[in-house]
Amino acid sequence: MTSDYDIMGKAREVQELAFEKLIEEFGLWAFEEPVLRAITAFCEAIPPRFEWFTHRDPDRLTAMLGDLNYVKTGLSDGVTAKIDLVTADVQDWRGSAAEQFTENFLNPFGQIRLNQIGLVDELSTALQAEQKILTESRRNIVQLGDGTKTALEALDNGGADWGMILTVAGAVVGVVGAVATGGTSLAITFALIGGGISIAGAVVAEAEVKGETVEEVITSMDDAITKLREAIADEEDILVRALSQDVDTVFANYGNLAPKRPYVADATAADLSEFQLPAGL
Repeated sequence: MTSDYDIMGKAREVQELAFEKLIEEFGLWAFEEPVLRAITAFCEAIPPRFEWFTHRDPDRLTAMLGDLNYVKTGLSDGVTAKIDLVTADVQDWRGSAAEQFTENFLNPFGQIRLNQIGLVDELSTALQAEQKILTESRRNIVQLGDGTKTALEALDNGGADWGMILTVAGAVVGVVGAVATGGTSLAITFALIGGGISIAGAVVAEAEVKGETVEEVITSMDDAITKLREAIADEEDILVRALSQDVDTVFANYGNLAPKRPYVADATAADLSEFQLPAGL
C-alpha cells in the first residue's frame, strides 16, 4: 500500500532533482539572487501537486467494509432458520389473521432477505471500487514521480520520453467484474452487481512526461497529473451515477426490501374474532 510518506517522499525527490538540474541549466547565473529565488520558488511548488493524493486514505474504507460484512452476516441463513421456527409454530393456526401473516410476511420473507443481501453486496462493491480507485491513484502518482525523475535525468543526453498506463482507469469495471454476486436470484436490479448501469469499455488512459528543459519536463508532469485526476473523476462519476440510480431503485422497490408489518402485531381485543384455535382444540 502506498503511504502518504511514499507520495511526499517522491515529491521531494522530484523537487531536489529539478533544483539540481535548474542550477546546471542556468550555470553561474543561477547564483544571482533574483534567479536563485525564482528557481527555489519554482521547485518548492512541486510537492503541493503530489499532496492532493494524500487527502483520502483507502484504508479508512476498510472499517466500513467490515461493518457491511457484519450486516451481511446478520442476514445469513441463521435468520432463515428462525423464520422456519416461526412457520412451524403457526402452521396449525387458522383464520384471516393467520392467512395474512403467511401471505404477507412468511412467504415473501426469503426473497426479501436475498434482496437485502444484494443491497449490502451493492454497497460493498461500491466501497471496494472506491478503495481501488484511491489505491491505484496513489500508486500512479508515485510512478509519475519516478517518470519525472527519469525525464529530468535524461536532460543531460538531450531528453527522453517516458510514458505509462494509468491503472486507475477501469478500476470500477475491474472490481465489479471480479465480485461474485447472487444477482440472478434477486428480484431487484442494482446498478453495479445487477448490471443496471453500463461501466464497461473504459478508454485506456495514458500519461507521459518529456521535455528538453526542466520547465518543459515539469509542465509535462503537470499535464500527466491532470490526466490522472481526470481519470479518478471519471471512475468516481461511475459510482455516483450507480449509487444515485440505486437510491431510486430502493424507493421504487421498497416492498421487496422491507417485510410488511404482520397483521397480528397490531391486533387488539376487537380483532380477537380473527383468531381461531388450531384444528382439534
